[in-house]
Amino acid sequence: MTGADDWFPVRVAAKVRDGGDVFLFDLADPAGGPLPTFQPGAHIDVAVGSLTRQYSLYGAPTETGRYSIAVQRESQGRGGSKALCDGLGVGDTLRIRRPRALFTLADGAAAHVMIAGGIGITPLLSMAAHLGNRGGVTLHYLVRSRDRTALLDAASQAVGQENLHLHVTAETGRPDLGALIGAPAPDRHLYLCGPAALLDAATSTALGLGWAASHVHLERFAAEPMAEAGANRPFLLRLRSTGAVIPVMADQTAADALAAAKVELPISCAEGVCGACITGVLDGTPEHRDCVLTDAEHAGNRLFTPCCSRAVSEMLVLDL
Repeated sequence: MTGADDWFPVRVAAKVRDGGDVFLFDLADPAGGPLPTFQPGAHIDVAVGSLTRQYSLYGAPTETGRYSIAVQRESQGRGGSKALCDGLGVGDTLRIRRPRALFTLADGAAAHVMIAGGIGITPLLSMAAHLGNRGGVTLHYLVRSRDRTALLDAASQAVGQENLHLHVTAETGRPDLGALIGAPAPDRHLYLCGPAALLDAATSTALGLGWAASHVHLERFAAEPMAEAGANRPFLLRLRSTGAVIPVMADQTAADALAAAKVELPISCAEGVCGACITGVLDGTPEHRDCVLTDAEHAGNRLFTPCCSRAVSEMLVLDL
């Protein structure tokens, strides 16, 4: 679990517009020193006023002098991307959290099939750059139009032009996902990142082709839509450390109830995507609504995300 000491300042060393509404930022240590190392597929949390946003690092993990992120300006978003794209310039500083990797490469795999939709290319680029010249990497990059294609040169450099396949859906429609994914094999792994519709379709296709779920890795931009408050029911939280019992109302998240009771948790995305608030469960059964825990962790019911998940049982006993 992360804490206050994981946050530190960085300086904007470069800012470039690329692919329509995507802005590329290079972040560096203000004093010119090295930045903390990161794993392929890692992301950072970025403080944007009162908001916290997550952005994947698309550079090679060997680049300790800078972090490279791509921010897609969302005009209908909650303001984080607009603040960065419109208000942040070279020389400005901002605070970020030490990189964390929840979307990772499979150890020992010989072949890696990667499918990216739009800005979902970013974590796959750091994975591909890490694999380098080892071979066995195929990257399928799905975009709506050519003029909105970001990081195309970086993708070509990461995997080689012969291993990069650009699919412009406005020109050819969505490609045959089965043909892109191919047949499963013990040493082949599939990596997916992009819009929910693409991830759902590709996952369903892979499983239908006989891929093992453990060989399909994905990162979502957001958790599945939560039920309306009227569909929720209240439940109780008991704290291991004090025995205190905290009620969670139907229109309230567990994280909000804990905050009201002065129990501090690291909250970042508030959508069950980043994993910052993952909390141990000692007793009771959570109702998982996140997309960061694995299927095995969901089945084990020993962890849950208070920012979005709820309870099936009347009470959850938390390791807090």
